[in-house]
Amino acid sequence: MVLRHWGVEAKDVILMQVGNTPTRIAAILSGQVDGGLINPTDVDRMAASGCCVLLADLSALNIPYARFGVAGLGSYFKANPDTGGRVLQAFTEGIHYYKTHPEDGIAALQARGSDPKGAREVYQKVADSYRSRPDPDLVSIQGVLESLPDEKAKKIRPESLIDPTPWDRAVKSGVIEKLYGKKEAPSR
Repeated sequence: MVLRHWGVEAKDVILMQVGNTPTRIAAILSGQVDGGLINPTDVDRMAASGCCVLLADLSALNIPYARFGVAGLGSYFKANPDTGGRVLQAFTEGIHYYKTHPEDGIAALQARGSDPKGAREVYQKVADSYRSRPDPDLVSIQGVLESLPDEKAKKIRPESLIDPTPWDRAVKSGVIEKLYGKKEAPSR
């Protein structure tokens, strides 16, 4: 998606699956690959090492893409209907806590090796990336479907992949109103 956004065809580069962020960092540092996607929490250390040039902050690109999500087996949530709502309620509370307690997020980043200034910047970037309302974002899910190489995926309607019931249960719990002081309507 990013290559397409920049006008580069995927056939013009070699794409390799090399693992999670620590593995990608090791592959870059050892010269096995020329670049890779790095978590925001690790970018400052990579840049400080002098090894690399930051090509782009992907969160700053106007590309709708569902980067975060909560998924579970439909059969489990049908058998345990309250669990999905409680999970999303807890997830919403966790996002709110993270956004309203920057000192804890910054301390966690510093514990991972970030310097104080870098930790503050990374914290803010991550906090800004979290939506207060983690309900299914159909436009972003469509972006994911369009990024897949299988042409069949591009024809799938995002709403056919979503069960709104758990989010509706979370909304009905009053979590949004309790945390943000505003009443939310269930999704549909």
